[in-house]
Amino acid sequence: MAGLEQYIPPNLRRPIRDIGNLGYSLLDNVVGIDDGYDSAGERLGRQVRENPVAMAKAMGSGLLSGAANAVMNPIDTVKGVASGIGQSYSRASRGADSYLPEGVDLASATVDQMRAANDAYLADVVGVAGVVPAARAATGAARMASNIDTGALAADTIGLGRAIGSGDLGLIGEVLQQSGEAQGLSADIPRVPVRGYDPQTISLLESNFGLRDEAGRANPDALRALASQFDAFGNRINNIQPDKKTGLTYKHPASNVRMSTPIEEQVVSSISRGEANPRMSTALKEGEGLIAALGDRVVADRNILGYSGQTLMDPQQMFGGTGYLRDSVNDRIWASDEAFTSPLLKSLNRASDEGLDPRMIYTSMGAQSSDFATNGLIRDFVRNVDVDPNLRQVLADKLRKSKDFTDKDFPFDDLISGGGSRRNRTGLLDGVDEYIGKMNGSQRRAIWQAMDSAPFRDAGIPIGEMRLAQTDPDLMYANPLDTGLNLGRPDLSEGLSQTSMHPVYPTSIMGAYDGSLPVQVPAAITFRDFFNQRRGLLDGFDETKAASDQRSFQMSHGGIVSEVDGQMVDEVGKFTDYWRAFNE
Repeated sequence: MAGLEQYIPPNLRRPIRDIGNLGYSLLDNVVGIDDGYDSAGERLGRQVRENPVAMAKAMGSGLLSGAANAVMNPIDTVKGVASGIGQSYSRASRGADSYLPEGVDLASATVDQMRAANDAYLADVVGVAGVVPAARAATGAARMASNIDTGALAADTIGLGRAIGSGDLGLIGEVLQQSGEAQGLSADIPRVPVRGYDPQTISLLESNFGLRDEAGRANPDALRALASQFDAFGNRINNIQPDKKTGLTYKHPASNVRMSTPIEEQVVSSISRGEANPRMSTALKEGEGLIAALGDRVVADRNILGYSGQTLMDPQQMFGGTGYLRDSVNDRIWASDEAFTSPLLKSLNRASDEGLDPRMIYTSMGAQSSDFATNGLIRDFVRNVDVDPNLRQVLADKLRKSKDFTDKDFPFDDLISGGGSRRNRTGLLDGVDEYIGKMNGSQRRAIWQAMDSAPFRDAGIPIGEMRLAQTDPDLMYANPLDTGLNLGRPDLSEGLSQTSMHPVYPTSIMGAYDGSLPVQVPAAITFRDFFNQRRGLLDGFDETKAASDQRSFQMSHGGIVSEVDGQMVDEVGKFTDYWRAFNE
């Protein structure tokens, strides 16, 4: 248990230490514990691995769909409006105690009886029994659940239930993340099918579940499904469920809370600097070595004049992101801190030494990855928003509690008091604006994260809208690890440059823009060995959880060289052909 505890939020560690309680069963069902007990979740995991596409489809329909709906919408469930759920929910509402054998209570129950009761309880809560029946009979799903009291479910249990019930492998990692702290469930954004393909099916395929046959080659049907998700411009199609009343999109992974202004009505005022090279199409060629330019989604070659109804005092120059690769002025293809550019340059040189033709391929990070590089865009906006001075105390309290905010010299008193500002406005950051402007990206990111919550949104500081304002339009709905929007060819004769022509990142790799793939390609295709390793499909590697794929790639990408062989050329070619067929 000690080895697993790093993955458990502190608020769950104490109760989970007791093998007989629900917390242990939750972890066993989600992670799988080698304790000789075969939980329903472990059975589900085997079924997912053995037949992922069929399981994903099952997760989107029938009993599990109804159960997932009830768990993901506990308020509606309490109101008795969940439909298609069997009487198992009536029992689940009373907690795991009701699953003990007749005449047995918690005081007299054995550990095995408690384990069995907890497992049955969890199975009903998330609908596992509807897909993988346990030894007990799966309950019927024809009767409507009524007046369910979700009080028996702790908030963290509901969070895990949402993840398991929706089949969202990534969300499990959000709830039980390696950092050891519970995280909000803003990533739990309802999705809708695109071109008839369930989003859970797509998520599994992109995680390399069911993507390949026994010979390790991508299944044509799987490639077709993945290609269906991209529009005529080669960008990912929006699959976020719109608001039922307005038909507009208020949720996005860029925001931890529902946004006040729907994406369709968010207006950004900007002008181009005219520095980007014209986009040209390219293809991957056998004998090349791909090194991931893993970067944020910030737009390049733009000056942002205003957004969210406000004109900025100082236009903010944007340099990318992926667009940095296309910039015609800088003669560089990537910029970052030396801790990141140095390993990338070593991999580029290694690829060359091994006889490969090295290319950097842009690989997208998450929708909030721009926080590290964001400075004036938010500070300028916040200066002109009047707030209740008490909101400063709210921010101070959030920062003091944040594990990511570690600036010991931060002037909290100036934040709370406003620093004696004589402005006619009452700005949130009046007392610390200049100080924040000189902080490093990690500390500023922690501040923006703390401000991405309902109190600040309602006060007129929409952090989610600010992130979208600086997002490259081609990446508005990208998934993490989508690749190929831009590629660059390095100039290895120059070595690592200590200048970058980027306002945030000090070092750079010299080179030139080398084209864009016609359509963005999921990394499970372009970085095949990495995903095969993660799924335990390569000799010597055990299967690892898909929820940590992105984090693992982020930590290791600097040392990865993905050789473009005949198989990759063939798979990318078929993927592209399917994409063209969908967009004729």
